[in-house]
Amino acid sequence: MTRISIVLCGIGLIAACARPPLDPRMPAEIASPAPDAWHDAANDLASTIHAKLADEERAGPLQLGAIQGDVPTYFRDLLLAGLIDRGV
Repeated sequence: MTRISIVLCGIGLIAACARPPLDPRMPAEIASPAPDAWHDAANDLASTIHAKLADEERAGPLQLGAIQGDVPTYFRDLLLAGLIDRGV
């Protein structure tokens, strides 16, 4: 090997080691919010619902319908838990 090819090989190895590792997640997983963000959103929504119900002084049982939209399947459970925590 010539000196130039050895130098180029060394530069290539240094560049490869300096690059951050590849992310193994799918693009859809990278684009979607993290589970903690969904938990925070469910708590915020539960707080909003609780405040509105307190303003209306509504009594009696409520029914949580289906959650529509592009949310994970566990979002309804998080929202339900947040509502129960607030006594709704």
